[in-house]
Amino acid sequence: MKILFLNPGVNRKFGRFILFSNPIKEIVCLKKNIIKPSLQLFDKYIEKGYYAAGFLCYETGGFFNEINLRNACLPYFYFGIYKKPEIVSLREFQNNKDKFVLYDLKNNTR
Repeated sequence: MKILFLNPGVNRKFGRFILFSNPIKEIVCLKKNIIKPSLQLFDKYIEKGYYAAGFLCYETGGFFNEINLRNACLPYFYFGIYKKPEIVSLREFQNNKDKFVLYDLKNNTR
């Protein structure tokens, strides 16, 4: 799994990307009853200084508000755990576009 994020704090003309690749662990939560232990495992890695990249699906929000969760058609959450991200310059990205799949989170979230 590779995840590439545009670093929004940088001028787009000279932008750079943050690349997460080769996770040491993947935490995938497919069932409501394992949300809490999965989040606890996630926290342990973050406390040890690892990085995480992934997503929470909309339905997971009910867990935090103690609402009865609907079954999700996606995993409730999916995170890769990484030692350290790589910084990819805009030029490097443009010269190697075929090696990356870019997903623009800003235009695909509500």
